[in-house]
Amino acid sequence: MKKYLLCALVAVTLFWGLESVSDAKPVGFHLDATLGSSYTFNPGGPDGIGNPLGNFGSSLEITPSVRFLMFSADLGVNYDFLQNNFTLRPGVRMFLGWFYFRAAIPLAFSLSGGLESELFDMGILVGAGARITLGKWAIVAEANVSPMFLHISERGLSMPAEFRLGVAYNF
Repeated sequence: MKKYLLCALVAVTLFWGLESVSDAKPVGFHLDATLGSSYTFNPGGPDGIGNPLGNFGSSLEITPSVRFLMFSADLGVNYDFLQNNFTLRPGVRMFLGWFYFRAAIPLAFSLSGGLESELFDMGILVGAGARITLGKWAIVAEANVSPMFLHISERGLSMPAEFRLGVAYNF
């Protein structure tokens, strides 16, 4: 009985966020504001899963987007408080009801200017998220990894991952 209730709850949750054909707008504009926490993982760790290496930074991202049907074009503007980095994240999203997939090309600019830090870095960001629409507002949760921002240190390769939570406004 519990399995059936759980399956019903999952099905209702998945399809409750789908817009009906009459409610869906073919073109729209939305603005996301999210706070995120970033982690650095060692993808080649001894356990095969990856070990967190620290660097628990926090960041703010403002993302204006233009949506056409189930796709949107984004221009994320991200500031990482710990690393003092400013990142532009042009990219796209593909929406499937509540859920979406995101791909972007982050262009990171270091504002610290130290000899140890790179002044510019470019990579690829992939992620998945959920957008729960409540009228004109939405709650946004997202997880991203940047496999192209691999760096070699004394612990081997490290790869950043990020978890974001915020709100969006649909125009």
